[in-house]
Amino acid sequence: MARQRKTQLRYKRDGKCVVCGQPVVTKTYCLKHALGARERERKRMGFKRRIRSLTDRIGEKEINDEFTPLPLPYSKKMELRYKRDGKCIRCGGALATKRYCLKHAEARREAQRRRNGSKRRNNNALSYRSAAKRARRKTQKA
Repeated sequence: MARQRKTQLRYKRDGKCVVCGQPVVTKTYCLKHALGARERERKRMGFKRRIRSLTDRIGEKEINDEFTPLPLPYSKKMELRYKRDGKCIRCGGALATKRYCLKHAEARREAQRRRNGSKRRNNNALSYRSAAKRARRKTQKA
């Protein structure tokens, strides 16, 4: 293995940028090199930078927090903001499990069952218990 590759692996293991040795923002790069890597990837894939017009920004309020300068997609930044605020990371609703509201917890559970090819159900799972509790409340109100 080449000396440069050994250095890159050591930097990656220590949480440093593999190019310059600064602290990482993404898995392998510091902010400067992550932006460069993203631009190279976008160019390779044929994406062009979209220039936003003034009409795109009407009604938007600028969000300035710890996630704003990170080179992440908007959806990932919103997920991190929702997680920080203790909301569902998909829709921003009230939590039923650690990460999701009841609707998205059920969707995630069923997707996982399909992916794994499961036939049986774990009726003691938190999402099932929460759904049953909600159904009981609905019948009591009616």
